[in-house]
Amino acid sequence: MRFVRLGIFFSVIFVCCINRLAAQSSIVYYELIQGDSVALFFNKNFMFTEKDCYDYVRRVRVTDNGDFNGYFEDRGVDNKLLGRGAYRNGLKHGYFEVFYPHGNIFCRGYYENNRPVGNWEYYYPNGLLERILRATDTAILMERFIDPTGTVQVENGSGDFYGLVRGIPEFENLPMLTNNDNGIMASGQIANGKPVGKWIIPDRNKQAYYMEKYDSGKLVKTSNVSKRKMKTRGAVPRLNTFFLGNYLTSIETFERESCSESQQYFFNRYPNDLREFSYDLRQKMNYIINTDLKSPRKDYYQLGENYMSIKFSVDNKGKPYDITLLTDWGVPFLKVAKNSLNKTVFSNNNKVMYFHLKLSYAGGYRYKYNFRFSKRDRVR
Repeated sequence: MRFVRLGIFFSVIFVCCINRLAAQSSIVYYELIQGDSVALFFNKNFMFTEKDCYDYVRRVRVTDNGDFNGYFEDRGVDNKLLGRGAYRNGLKHGYFEVFYPHGNIFCRGYYENNRPVGNWEYYYPNGLLERILRATDTAILMERFIDPTGTVQVENGSGDFYGLVRGIPEFENLPMLTNNDNGIMASGQIANGKPVGKWIIPDRNKQAYYMEKYDSGKLVKTSNVSKRKMKTRGAVPRLNTFFLGNYLTSIETFERESCSESQQYFFNRYPNDLREFSYDLRQKMNYIINTDLKSPRKDYYQLGENYMSIKFSVDNKGKPYDITLLTDWGVPFLKVAKNSLNKTVFSNNNKVMYFHLKLSYAGGYRYKYNFRFSKRDRVR
């Protein structure tokens, strides 16, 4: 992603507004509140956008250098709190809280010059405490972990863990989190807050298809189970990151997405059409993928990210035609994508549109995919 300072961001959007002012005087990317305070509008992809199509707004002060400074709040169009905390010259500093879009707390704790410090608490969507971490100068330690049933699995830094590591939780219909790292479900033993012994990524049958061996939190060996032999040289740990991500990092990259590139722009009756399209496609995709992973066709799914792009035209009634696959990968999903597209009525603001799908595969039965529409043939 492109990283730009807020001052540059303001300059770009100011020029953009001036150039388009005569044609569309209602376009507003941000509002001055008082003095050095601003309201910045962003969407569910956590990209800054025009006020006309925002999902969330950040109210914060900025310095002359364009850095966030002081207390901020992020709220949705329904005024529900998404996050709050404080910056010091662009660095997260002080007490932070992040919430699920439905209103319950997701996590809370302290940052010091952008580094987590002290105790951090994470919660399930239903409000149940999920984990307590302790951030030291050298490590983030697991102090307590509670499974979804309410059973304490790790207490005082010791116990058996099975939960999310290295990434971001995924919850149905809660588009709060980035897709940069979707997280891994892993299991292993905790001692003194650190992973010890063999840790695994289990498949659906709770059998290991990837293992790591730790000695007091230090990675000793890794192994893909199919290769049997564990390796030591150049091994990179994947299963020892207990501090989970949130949307704040995405906001701090200052990416922009105009209303004309946001998803509601492409649908005739947003959000109903988008919701129906998403449900229909996901039902079919999940069936195909789960069937493939039980057969020799699983070799079609490469570890890492797999991309599919489709180009199609839209007639005056909003119906798609000339649906064409542009990428080498994605042939098994072309038919279901066509069926889902043909059931949908699109906005005819664009005569040519693109559908992009990214499937991230971690081996076994661990996968995740997301999709979006655009006016461009590439959105990676």
